[in-house]
Amino acid sequence: IFAEIIFQRIDRDTISYLQKDGIILKKDYDLRRYVDDYFFFYKTETLKKKILESINKSLEFYRLYINENKSEYFERPFISDLTMCKKELLDLINNRFGESRFIKLFFLDQDSDESSIDKVNQIKNLTIYKSSNISNSFIVDIKMIVKKYNVQYKSITGFLLSCMRRRLENFIKIIRKLDSEEEPTMESSKYKTWLLVDIEVIFFVYSMDFRVRPTIIIARIIQKIMSIINDKDIEIESLIIKKIFDGGMTVLKNHEMMKDQSSIEILNLILVLSKLGDDFLISEDRLIRLFFGEEITEPLTSLCYFEWVTLM
Repeated sequence: IFAEIIFQRIDRDTISYLQKDGIILKKDYDLRRYVDDYFFFYKTETLKKKILESINKSLEFYRLYINENKSEYFERPFISDLTMCKKELLDLINNRFGESRFIKLFFLDQDSDESSIDKVNQIKNLTIYKSSNISNSFIVDIKMIVKKYNVQYKSITGFLLSCMRRRLENFIKIIRKLDSEEEPTMESSKYKTWLLVDIEVIFFVYSMDFRVRPTIIIARIIQKIMSIINDKDIEIESLIIKKIFDGGMTVLKNHEMMKDQSSIEILNLILVLSKLGDDFLISEDRLIRLFFGEEITEPLTSLCYFEWVTLM
Protein backbone atom coordinates (compact mmCIF):
# COMPACT_ATOMS: atom_id res chain seq x y z
CA ILE A 1 0.00 0.00 0.00
CA PHE A 2 2.80 2.42 0.85
CA ALA A 3 4.62 1.54 -2.38
CA GLU A 4 1.46 2.24 -4.39
CA ILE A 5 0.97 5.62 -2.67
CA ILE A 6 4.56 6.60 -3.50
CA PHE A 7 4.34 5.39 -7.09
CA GLN A 8 1.11 7.29 -7.70
CA ARG A 9 2.95 10.44 -6.65
CA ILE A 10 5.81 9.53 -9.01
CA ASP A 11 3.24 9.12 -11.83
CA ARG A 12 1.84 12.58 -11.15
CA ASP A 13 5.28 14.19 -10.90
CA THR A 14 6.36 12.63 -14.21
CA ILE A 15 3.20 13.87 -15.97
CA SER A 16 3.73 17.33 -14.46
CA TYR A 17 7.38 17.58 -15.57
CA LEU A 18 6.44 16.63 -19.15
CA GLN A 19 3.50 19.04 -19.18
CA LYS A 20 5.85 21.95 -18.38
CA ASP A 21 7.67 21.08 -21.64
CA GLY A 22 4.38 21.13 -23.54
CA ILE A 23 4.21 17.31 -23.72
CA ILE A 24 0.64 16.26 -22.98
CA LEU A 25 -0.52 12.87 -21.66
CA LYS A 26 -2.77 10.89 -24.06
CA LYS A 27 -1.90 13.31 -26.86
CA ASP A 28 1.86 13.10 -27.31
CA TYR A 29 2.44 9.96 -25.25
CA ASP A 30 0.70 7.49 -22.95
CA LEU A 31 1.69 5.88 -19.68
CA ARG A 32 0.69 2.65 -17.93
CA ARG A 33 2.07 1.18 -14.72
CA TYR A 34 1.60 -2.21 -13.06
CA VAL A 35 3.09 -2.14 -9.53
CA ASP A 36 6.70 -1.13 -10.35
CA ASP A 37 6.66 -1.90 -14.09
CA TYR A 38 6.24 1.16 -16.34
CA PHE A 39 5.00 1.07 -19.92
CA PHE A 40 5.47 4.22 -22.02
CA PHE A 41 4.09 4.69 -25.51
CA TYR A 42 5.64 7.52 -27.56
CA LYS A 43 5.79 8.72 -31.15
CA THR A 44 9.39 9.91 -31.59
CA GLU A 45 12.89 9.32 -30.23
CA THR A 46 12.92 12.91 -28.92
CA LEU A 47 9.83 12.15 -26.84
CA LYS A 48 11.42 8.95 -25.57
CA LYS A 49 14.43 10.89 -24.29
CA LYS A 50 12.21 13.50 -22.56
CA ILE A 51 10.05 10.79 -20.95
CA LEU A 52 13.10 8.93 -19.58
CA GLU A 53 14.52 12.16 -18.16
CA SER A 54 11.23 12.95 -16.42
CA ILE A 55 10.68 9.48 -14.95
CA ASN A 56 14.30 9.40 -13.71
CA LYS A 57 13.89 12.81 -12.09
CA SER A 58 10.65 11.69 -10.36
CA LEU A 59 12.19 8.43 -9.14
CA GLU A 60 15.42 9.95 -7.83
CA PHE A 61 13.50 12.06 -5.29
CA TYR A 62 12.59 8.77 -3.58
CA ARG A 63 16.02 7.22 -4.20
CA LEU A 64 14.60 4.89 -6.82
CA TYR A 65 16.08 4.20 -10.26
CA ILE A 66 15.23 2.53 -13.54
CA ASN A 67 16.78 -0.93 -13.87
CA GLU A 68 18.53 -0.67 -17.23
CA ASN A 69 19.00 -4.46 -17.37
CA LYS A 70 15.23 -4.91 -17.42
CA SER A 71 14.44 -2.06 -19.82
CA GLU A 72 13.08 -3.15 -23.19
CA TYR A 73 12.12 -1.21 -26.31
CA PHE A 74 9.56 -2.36 -28.86
CA GLU A 75 8.31 -1.09 -32.18
CA ARG A 76 4.84 -1.56 -33.62
CA PRO A 77 3.17 -3.98 -33.98
CA PHE A 78 3.58 -4.59 -30.25
CA ILE A 79 4.15 -8.19 -29.25
CA SER A 80 6.44 -9.33 -26.47
CA ASP A 81 8.38 -12.55 -25.95
CA LEU A 82 5.97 -13.35 -23.10
CA THR A 83 2.95 -13.02 -25.40
CA MET A 84 4.55 -15.27 -28.02
CA CYS A 85 5.58 -17.76 -25.32
CA LYS A 86 2.01 -17.96 -23.96
CA LYS A 87 0.62 -18.41 -27.46
CA GLU A 88 2.97 -21.31 -28.17
CA LEU A 89 2.25 -22.90 -24.78
CA LEU A 90 -1.49 -22.64 -25.45
CA ASP A 91 -1.02 -24.35 -28.83
CA LEU A 92 0.96 -27.09 -27.07
CA ILE A 93 -1.78 -27.64 -24.46
CA ASN A 94 -4.51 -27.70 -27.11
CA ASN A 95 -2.54 -30.30 -29.01
CA ARG A 96 -1.73 -32.43 -25.96
CA PHE A 97 -5.33 -32.36 -24.75
CA GLY A 98 -6.74 -33.01 -28.20
CA GLU A 99 -8.40 -36.13 -29.49
CA SER A 100 -5.06 -37.56 -30.62
CA ARG A 101 -4.23 -38.48 -27.03
CA PHE A 102 -6.81 -41.28 -27.16
CA ILE A 103 -5.67 -43.01 -30.33
CA LYS A 104 -3.52 -45.51 -28.39
CA LEU A 105 -4.52 -47.15 -25.12
CA PHE A 106 -2.02 -47.98 -22.42
CA PHE A 107 -3.85 -51.11 -21.42
CA LEU A 108 -3.21 -54.78 -21.85
CA ASP A 109 -5.92 -56.52 -23.86
CA GLN A 110 -8.76 -57.00 -21.38
CA ASP A 111 -9.82 -60.21 -23.13
CA SER A 112 -6.47 -61.99 -22.77
CA ASP A 113 -6.30 -65.44 -21.11
CA GLU A 114 -3.78 -64.44 -18.47
CA SER A 115 -4.62 -64.68 -14.79
CA SER A 116 -6.20 -61.63 -13.19
CA ILE A 117 -3.10 -60.96 -10.99
CA ASP A 118 -0.75 -61.06 -13.99
CA LYS A 119 -3.13 -58.85 -15.94
CA VAL A 120 -3.28 -56.24 -13.17
CA ASN A 121 0.51 -56.19 -12.83
CA GLN A 122 1.02 -55.78 -16.56
CA ILE A 123 -1.57 -53.02 -16.72
CA LYS A 124 0.24 -51.18 -13.90
CA ASN A 125 3.69 -51.59 -15.42
CA LEU A 126 2.60 -50.58 -18.91
CA THR A 127 0.57 -47.63 -17.62
CA ILE A 128 3.36 -46.25 -15.42
CA TYR A 129 5.98 -46.66 -18.15
CA LYS A 130 4.00 -45.09 -20.98
CA SER A 131 2.47 -42.27 -18.92
CA SER A 132 5.92 -41.28 -17.63
CA ASN A 133 7.34 -41.24 -21.16
CA ILE A 134 4.50 -39.06 -22.44
CA SER A 135 4.63 -36.66 -19.47
CA ASN A 136 8.42 -36.33 -19.86
CA SER A 137 7.92 -35.46 -23.53
CA PHE A 138 5.30 -32.86 -22.55
CA ILE A 139 7.64 -31.35 -19.94
CA VAL A 140 10.55 -31.16 -22.40
CA ASP A 141 8.31 -29.27 -24.86
CA ILE A 142 7.38 -26.78 -22.12
CA LYS A 143 11.05 -26.28 -21.20
CA MET A 144 12.01 -25.70 -24.83
CA ILE A 145 9.31 -23.06 -25.34
CA VAL A 146 10.22 -21.21 -22.11
CA LYS A 147 13.92 -21.33 -23.06
CA LYS A 148 13.19 -20.21 -26.63
CA TYR A 149 11.54 -16.97 -25.49
CA ASN A 150 13.78 -16.47 -22.45
CA VAL A 151 10.94 -15.81 -19.99
CA GLN A 152 10.80 -16.64 -16.29
CA TYR A 153 8.63 -19.53 -15.16
CA LYS A 154 6.78 -17.31 -12.70
CA SER A 155 5.55 -15.30 -15.71
CA ILE A 156 3.79 -18.30 -17.25
CA THR A 157 2.93 -20.75 -14.44
CA GLY A 158 -0.41 -19.17 -13.50
CA PHE A 159 -1.44 -19.05 -17.17
CA LEU A 160 -0.25 -22.60 -17.86
CA LEU A 161 -1.88 -24.15 -14.78
CA SER A 162 -5.15 -22.30 -15.39
CA CYS A 163 -5.29 -23.55 -19.00
CA MET A 164 -4.63 -27.12 -17.87
CA ARG A 165 -7.17 -26.85 -15.05
CA ARG A 166 -9.95 -25.85 -17.45
CA ARG A 167 -9.23 -28.81 -19.72
CA LEU A 168 -8.97 -31.20 -16.79
CA GLU A 169 -12.34 -30.02 -15.52
CA ASN A 170 -13.87 -30.92 -18.90
CA PHE A 171 -12.11 -34.28 -18.67
CA ILE A 172 -13.53 -34.95 -15.24
CA LYS A 173 -17.08 -34.11 -16.39
CA ILE A 174 -16.73 -36.79 -19.08
CA ILE A 175 -15.37 -39.31 -16.56
CA ARG A 176 -18.29 -38.65 -14.19
CA LYS A 177 -20.75 -39.18 -17.03
CA LEU A 178 -19.07 -42.45 -18.07
CA ASP A 179 -18.92 -43.68 -14.46
CA SER A 180 -22.64 -43.03 -14.05
CA GLU A 181 -23.49 -45.57 -16.74
CA GLU A 182 -24.76 -48.93 -15.54
CA GLU A 183 -22.29 -50.93 -17.63
CA PRO A 184 -18.62 -49.99 -17.03
CA THR A 185 -16.69 -49.15 -20.18
CA MET A 186 -13.04 -48.87 -21.13
CA GLU A 187 -13.61 -45.20 -21.99
CA SER A 188 -13.65 -44.17 -18.33
CA SER A 189 -10.40 -46.04 -17.64
CA LYS A 190 -8.87 -44.45 -20.74
CA TYR A 191 -9.57 -40.93 -19.47
CA LYS A 192 -8.39 -41.75 -15.95
CA THR A 193 -5.14 -43.16 -17.28
CA TRP A 194 -4.35 -39.88 -19.00
CA LEU A 195 -4.66 -38.13 -15.64
CA LEU A 196 -1.32 -39.76 -14.71
CA VAL A 197 0.33 -37.75 -17.48
CA ASP A 198 -1.42 -34.52 -16.53
CA ILE A 199 -0.63 -34.82 -12.80
CA GLU A 200 3.08 -35.22 -13.48
CA VAL A 201 3.11 -32.20 -15.79
CA ILE A 202 1.20 -29.89 -13.43
CA PHE A 203 3.51 -30.76 -10.53
CA PHE A 204 6.53 -29.97 -12.72
CA VAL A 205 5.07 -26.55 -13.55
CA TYR A 206 4.18 -26.00 -9.89
CA SER A 207 7.69 -26.88 -8.72
CA MET A 208 9.03 -24.06 -10.90
CA ASP A 209 6.93 -21.43 -9.13
CA PHE A 210 6.04 -22.25 -5.53
CA ARG A 211 3.80 -19.31 -4.70
CA VAL A 212 0.29 -18.80 -3.29
CA ARG A 213 -1.63 -18.55 -6.58
CA PRO A 214 -0.14 -21.67 -8.21
CA THR A 215 -0.71 -23.53 -4.91
CA ILE A 216 -4.40 -22.60 -4.95
CA ILE A 217 -4.75 -23.75 -8.58
CA ILE A 218 -2.98 -27.04 -7.76
CA ALA A 219 -5.28 -27.54 -4.75
CA ARG A 220 -8.36 -27.09 -6.93
CA ILE A 221 -7.02 -29.48 -9.56
CA ILE A 222 -6.30 -32.18 -6.96
CA GLN A 223 -9.73 -31.76 -5.38
CA LYS A 224 -11.38 -32.18 -8.79
CA ILE A 225 -9.33 -35.29 -9.57
CA MET A 226 -10.10 -36.83 -6.16
CA SER A 227 -13.82 -36.28 -6.77
CA ILE A 228 -13.82 -39.05 -9.42
CA ILE A 229 -12.00 -41.65 -7.28
CA ASN A 230 -14.81 -44.16 -6.74
CA ASP A 231 -13.12 -47.60 -6.69
CA LYS A 232 -14.50 -48.48 -10.14
CA ASP A 233 -10.97 -48.68 -11.61
CA ILE A 234 -8.99 -49.61 -8.51
CA GLU A 235 -5.70 -50.29 -10.33
CA ILE A 236 -5.68 -46.99 -12.19
CA GLU A 237 -7.16 -44.95 -9.33
CA SER A 238 -4.49 -46.17 -6.89
CA LEU A 239 -1.83 -45.05 -9.39
CA ILE A 240 -3.48 -41.63 -9.66
CA ILE A 241 -3.48 -41.13 -5.88
CA LYS A 242 0.15 -42.31 -5.64
CA LYS A 243 1.14 -39.90 -8.43
CA ILE A 244 -0.47 -36.97 -6.58
CA PHE A 245 1.20 -38.01 -3.31
CA ASP A 246 4.64 -38.35 -4.94
CA GLY A 247 4.29 -34.95 -6.62
CA GLY A 248 3.26 -33.32 -3.36
CA MET A 249 6.05 -34.96 -1.37
CA THR A 250 8.65 -33.78 -3.89
CA VAL A 251 7.43 -30.20 -3.37
CA LEU A 252 7.52 -30.63 0.42
CA LYS A 253 11.10 -31.95 0.27
CA ASN A 254 12.12 -28.93 -1.81
CA HIS A 255 10.46 -26.66 0.76
CA GLU A 256 12.57 -28.15 3.56
CA MET A 257 15.64 -26.80 1.79
CA MET A 258 14.11 -23.28 1.46
CA LYS A 259 12.94 -22.46 4.97
CA ASP A 260 12.86 -18.73 4.24
CA GLN A 261 9.72 -19.15 2.13
CA SER A 262 6.25 -18.31 3.42
CA SER A 263 4.45 -21.19 5.13
CA ILE A 264 1.06 -20.37 3.58
CA GLU A 265 1.78 -22.36 0.42
CA ILE A 266 2.98 -25.39 2.35
CA LEU A 267 -0.08 -25.29 4.66
CA ASN A 268 -2.43 -25.35 1.67
CA LEU A 269 -0.55 -28.24 0.10
CA ILE A 270 -0.54 -30.28 3.33
CA LEU A 271 -4.31 -29.83 3.68
CA VAL A 272 -4.89 -31.06 0.12
CA LEU A 273 -2.60 -34.07 0.57
CA SER A 274 -4.51 -35.00 3.74
CA LYS A 275 -7.49 -35.84 1.49
CA LEU A 276 -5.66 -38.72 -0.21
CA GLY A 277 -6.64 -41.27 2.45
CA ASP A 278 -5.05 -43.13 5.35
CA ASP A 279 -2.58 -44.97 3.11
CA PHE A 280 -0.97 -41.66 2.13
CA LEU A 281 -0.52 -39.79 5.38
CA ILE A 282 2.47 -37.48 5.84
CA SER A 283 4.76 -38.91 8.51
CA GLU A 284 5.27 -37.22 11.86
CA ASP A 285 9.01 -36.91 11.14
CA ARG A 286 8.27 -35.11 7.88
CA LEU A 287 5.92 -32.65 9.60
CA ILE A 288 8.51 -31.90 12.29
CA ARG A 289 11.16 -31.20 9.64
CA LEU A 290 8.75 -28.94 7.73
CA PHE A 291 7.88 -26.79 10.73
CA PHE A 292 10.94 -27.04 12.98
CA GLY A 293 13.87 -28.44 10.99
CA GLU A 294 15.59 -31.69 11.95
CA GLU A 295 14.23 -31.57 15.50
CA ILE A 296 12.07 -29.40 17.75
CA THR A 297 14.38 -26.82 19.28
CA GLU A 298 12.08 -23.80 19.29
CA PRO A 299 9.17 -23.39 21.71
CA LEU A 300 5.89 -24.63 20.24
CA THR A 301 4.49 -21.13 20.72
CA SER A 302 6.58 -20.11 17.68
CA LEU A 303 3.87 -21.64 15.48
CA CYS A 304 1.21 -19.25 14.21
CA TYR A 305 -2.54 -19.82 14.40
CA PHE A 306 -2.82 -21.17 10.85
CA GLU A 307 0.04 -23.62 11.37
CA TRP A 308 -1.63 -24.97 14.53
CA VAL A 309 -5.00 -25.40 12.84
CA THR A 310 -3.44 -27.13 9.81
CA LEU A 311 -1.45 -29.53 11.99
CA MET A 312 -4.51 -30.41 14.08
